[in-house]
Amino acid sequence: MGIRRERREIARRIRNELRLPELPTLQDLVDAVAAARRREIVIAYDPLPPGCTGICVCVQGASADLIVIDDSAPDLLKILIGCHEVAHLWLGHEPSEEGLLDRRTARALFPEIDDPLQAVVMKRSLHDNHYADRQEREAEIAATYLADLLVLSPQDRAVTRITSSLAHRRTGV
Repeated sequence: MGIRRERREIARRIRNELRLPELPTLQDLVDAVAAARRREIVIAYDPLPPGCTGICVCVQGASADLIVIDDSAPDLLKILIGCHEVAHLWLGHEPSEEGLLDRRTARALFPEIDDPLQAVVMKRSLHDNHYADRQEREAEIAATYLADLLVLSPQDRAVTRITSSLAHRRTGV
């Protein structure tokens, strides 16, 4: 499947499955995915190992999934990372071998987990080739689409509505 077709398919699924409000916030997105998964999603901002920008942790039997975003990332990148990790959860992705944290790092970041191997831990790295792996490509496409939909602050709602309506106009209309 070509990337344009993947983009259209993911956009269609987001509209049909997540049923986000007209002007969604990041919290609306997190709430929609949590409802679809029937599990709470907790987002934390903490220092991460060099080169790692985001981590998604799904512990079997737990009532919540955890997303950790590198707190040193710029604000816009934090939003993109959050959308990327939430997209992994929504799409039901399983980590590939290179997407797993090593046992030592997982234990250091999550000491409360008895056995880090019980947890599905996915990481997002600045150095990953996001388009080589199908799951990373899907999450990146979804994150880019979602980030474009989001209202980033309450005072931007009116501006976003106007900008959105103008952006979707065709020339000559």
